[in-house]
Amino acid sequence: MPFDANPISRPNLSEGDRRLMVLAEFLPGIPVKLYRMDRWGCGTVGCAMHWAAQIPEFKALGYRCDDEPTLDDRVGFDAVARLFGFSLRAAWALFNGKGHANETPHETAARLRAFVAKRVKVEG
Repeated sequence: MPFDANPISRPNLSEGDRRLMVLAEFLPGIPVKLYRMDRWGCGTVGCAMHWAAQIPEFKALGYRCDDEPTLDDRVGFDAVARLFGFSLRAAWALFNGKGHANETPHETAARLRAFVAKRVKVEG
């Protein structure tokens, strides 16, 4: 069975990886003109983590992104790391605007899927 055959329900995914897959499934629905990876986002244009705040599951956890991501007492990349259950370094590598400024929502989604696939292969 290929990796992305219903990746969200794969039993060998950690909760953080499953959440990354939820975000990867959500992002392609964002119009390119409303997506910019070089800023957290405020108002109508934003990055992946800005749009993640629209996902009901993430909202229920208390995640929000007004001026910057916030979850519990964490802010910025620290909040992103907490949401996905990985290191601050991994959060920065996946979601920093400098490294991914020109990505489209589809490209970010593909990169997140590849990241999870690599982790599952290495860890599983």
